[in-house]
Amino acid sequence: MRLRWCMLLAAVPSCYDRIVLWQKIIWCRAIMMAPCFDFASIAANYLLRPDALEDCCAYCMVMNYAVVQAGSKRSEKSQKYIGRELYFQEEHPSKKRSHMRELKRIQIPLIYTKREMPSISELEVDSSTPSSNAEMQREYYAKLSLLLLYPFRDFSELKHEDGSFWSKYIWAKKTGKLWNFDPKNF
Repeated sequence: MRLRWCMLLAAVPSCYDRIVLWQKIIWCRAIMMAPCFDFASIAANYLLRPDALEDCCAYCMVMNYAVVQAGSKRSEKSQKYIGRELYFQEEHPSKKRSHMRELKRIQIPLIYTKREMPSISELEVDSSTPSSNAEMQREYYAKLSLLLLYPFRDFSELKHEDGSFWSKYIWAKKTGKLWNFDPKNF
C-alpha cells in the first residue's frame, strides 16, 4: 500500500500538489484506521464524556481513555484496555455506536495549536500592572491551560465571574482544581 502511495506522489509534478495529496492520503488513512475519529467529535467526546469521568480534564481523559466502537470483536479481545465500558451522555452523537475504555498504558496526547504557548517570562507574573501584551499573553496561556487541565462541561465554565480566563486560571491553581502531572503515580 505504501509503495503505491509513493509512486502516486512521484507522479505529481509540483511540490505543493504533493503536499496536498499527501495530506489527503494521511486523512484517508486516519479515517480507515479509526472510523469514529473526526475533529468535531473530540470536543463532543470530552463535553459529553461519561459521568464516571466528571472530574477528569481533557488532557487526562485522552491520556488514559480511548473511544472504542461498540460491538467491535477486535476491541473486546484487545489486551490494551482495562476496566469496564464507560458510556457517553445521551446527547452524544455516537452514543449508540461507541463508548470509552480505560487504557492499560497511558498515551501522551499530541497538542496542536495555531500559536505557541507563551513563555512564562512573557506573562509578567510578578507584575501587578502588566503591559497590554502581557495581558493578552496571560489570557491566551490561561485559556489553553484551562481547556487542557481543568474539568468542565460547558465553555462558559472556563471564565471567572469577571470574564477573564486568567482570573479563573489563578483561582483553579490556588484551589488545586487544575490537573497536575505527578510522575510518582506512573
